[in-house]
Parts: sequence; C-alpha cells; structure tokens
Amino acid sequence: MMKLTELNFADYSALCKFTGALFYYRPSQYQETNLLDSFVSADFEIEGLNDLIQAFANCDLTELQAEHDTLLAGIGDMEAPPWGSVYLDKEEVVFGESTLAFRAFLRECNLDFNTAQNEPEDQVGLILMVLGILLEQGRIDRATTLLDKHLNTWFEQFIGRFNQHAKSSSYQSLGHFSQNLVMAINQAVQAK
Repeated sequence: MMKLTELNFADYSALCKFTGALFYYRPSQYQETNLLDSFVSADFEIEGLNDLIQAFANCDLTELQAEHDTLLAGIGDMEAPPWGSVYLDKEEVVFGESTLAFRAFLRECNLDFNTAQNEPEDQVGLILMVLGILLEQGRIDRATTLLDKHLNTWFEQFIGRFNQHAKSSSYQSLGHFSQNLVMAINQAVQAK
C-alpha cells in the first residue's frame, strides 16, 4: 500500500481531478460524467483511495444529493462554504477579491473555465481540478503558486468545517482523503 507522500506528480494530478470533481459536481452528475466508473473497477494500492471510492460507489444517491446541496451548493445554511473568498475577504462574500485574484491567475495560466453557471471560480473542487491540470502539464511553479496563494490560504479552515459537518461516509472520506492529499502535494512541491 503506497502512502500519499510516495506518489508522483502524475498520480497527484489524477487524484486532484478526481477529488475536485467529487467536490464540484452534484452526485446526480456523477453518472453523466462517468466520474466513478473508471475508478470503481480498479483496485488502487494508494492509502485511503479504495475506501473513498467504495464510500461513493455504495452510497444512497438521494441522501448524498441532499447532503451535497447543504454542504457545497449553498442551499440552506452553509456550515462549510466551498469558496475561498468566504474565508479570505473581510466581508466574507462570494465573488470577492480572492475570486478576482484566482480568475486573474487562471488567465495567466491560459486556462479558461466556462462553467454553465454564474459561480465563483474559487470553489474548492475547481481549484483542485486546476491543480491537477497544472501538475499534469508539469507546471510545478504554477502549481506551487496556486497552492501558496489560492488554496493553502483557506483550505484548512474549509476542510476542518467540512469534516466536522459531513454526515455521510462518502463526504467524510472525501474530506479526510483530500486533506491528506493536499498536505502530500505541498510536501512534494516544496521538495522539488
């Protein structure tokens, strides 16, 4: 069994895209995007990954959808808002200064995200997917900038709240795995 700290940047890239998508997409979209299919059939020798995959593969989709809406979609009182600007801006609002800074960072990286919704780009799932793209492209310097300026500045506060309020084993696994993944990537880019 490999520890997260023993992986390479290609592995981190795939895991960032996967966990980012689990945070970003609604559970009802997992089938349309084939998100779980490619992972469910494989047996990974990565610490915590099989538990995460099985938690999502075996969940009640209706219950998970309701939890997603509460935790990540802004329906009702949000205990763990997934947008960086909520944690970083004085007014604690979405579309704040940190959102604009991340949007500028995306332009600098020649990455254009055209989501079908009018939403802030500094959503944790989108940021993890961008991190995955940068790692995949070998742009470690840009990945380091993303971590230092656009994720590490608020991720621990978010993931602490997320882990505290997640009720399903799916989201509990996602929170803990993602927390360990981001720590491992931080160590890897610092060692580079």
